[in-house]
Amino acid sequence: MQTFPSTDFVSVLPISNAPDYISEAQSLKTISVSTGAQRYEFDLETQIARMPTAKAHWMFLAARRQGAFQIQIPLFDQAEGLVTGVVKSNQAKPVGTSEITFVNYLPAIGDFFQCAGHSKVYGVERVNGNVATIFPPLFKAVGSNEVFTVNNLLFTVRRKGELLKLSNKRGTTGNTKFKVIEAF
Repeated sequence: MQTFPSTDFVSVLPISNAPDYISEAQSLKTISVSTGAQRYEFDLETQIARMPTAKAHWMFLAARRQGAFQIQIPLFDQAEGLVTGVVKSNQAKPVGTSEITFVNYLPAIGDFFQCAGHSKVYGVERVNGNVATIFPPLFKAVGSNEVFTVNNLLFTVRRKGELLKLSNKRGTTGNTKFKVIEAF
């Protein structure tokens, strides 16, 4: 899978798209609104660059109107917690689990990580030593000693919506504005 060719963003606006359940008063009826599954979404703007680079960024995105690609997003791609080796789980966990015990990692609230073989990125909500409460709960089971990525994290995304802007600054420089949402 191809990776977006830049990590140089001037603006990163994160959004957590999660299902919203609404109960209608006195009807005992619950309605699910939103995406059906939690997905991270980002509204991004690249740094101003020379026009050939700006056009290359724009074309990369234009060519992936429907398909998934990977992107490294500053602020979310590096762990704040203490990493002392290869990060692993100390035991298997089933789908729906909200608590993970890590080996070689003392997570920090707000860290993001990805399990080997998963396209979904998870966030750390609470911490007690090397045990983290995660959000959202696991979409796929995790094996004992399964490896996690906590640094240089790549989100698997697709473009969201039709809007893709290439701003032209005096014909010599430009930048791209776009939105992406997790794809899994």
